[in-house]
Amino acid sequence: MTPPRNRDVLIRPVCASDREALEALGHPPVAIAALCPARMTRLAWALSGLEARSLIALEIGTGLPLGSVQFVRARRDTGTWMFGLWRVAAAHRRQGIGRRLLEAGARRMPGLRRLYSFVEWGNDASIAAHRCLGFEMAEELHGTATLGALSTIGRAAPAARLRPAAAPDRQRLADLYERAQGALWRRLFPGRPQRFSLEGGLGAEGPTLALLRALRDGPVRLFTVQVDAAGPDHGFVALARLGGTITLYTDPERCDTGLLAKVAVQL
Repeated sequence: MTPPRNRDVLIRPVCASDREALEALGHPPVAIAALCPARMTRLAWALSGLEARSLIALEIGTGLPLGSVQFVRARRDTGTWMFGLWRVAAAHRRQGIGRRLLEAGARRMPGLRRLYSFVEWGNDASIAAHRCLGFEMAEELHGTATLGALSTIGRAAPAARLRPAAAPDRQRLADLYERAQGALWRRLFPGRPQRFSLEGGLGAEGPTLALLRALRDGPVRLFTVQVDAAGPDHGFVALARLGGTITLYTDPERCDTGLLAKVAVQL
């Protein structure tokens, strides 16, 4: 298949009329809502200091959607932008469209010095595309568990204790998050962040979909997890008041089914 010439492809910001084109690219509804946000969502992002810009690639003449991408930067301006929802129509891959979307975005993002993304484990095509463009791969982050499934184990001894977190605990959570993310993460976000965002991690640089979930779920309460009253905290639990979403942050070296079961019993 002959790659499209530069004049055959138009790359421009996503607008409200592009919803059908984004659906044709295979994006699910929640992704379309992020790429083409409603007015109230845009207002919420602006008030929180988050900046998001979406681009779409269209074939000139036919208007055929070829690809999309979104760039996100949080309130803490370090020159680091995240990109996601990076997709090229299956029939038009390996034609340089994905590269051109990123290049067009890099020219449009103010103050951009570093660019990163998250790729799900096992997505070999995306990993290969990132490597082809010269991205550096960090250590893999993996491991999930459903606390509801573990709650049937019953009360473990000693039981875990959940204590409402105080203001200084957020910095300890930021330190834990930074250690888990690794050395590359510290290079992406130089300097110590002032606060930890439960919606997006260090510097609130998390994915757009995480922000949408935070807007849906409402305020978040933070608790520390203690197994031994005389010992250090084993982690933190973030509980969304409206959506009932529960997130456990813990040192991977201390996280096992026993700890998960104890936390599940308390919840």
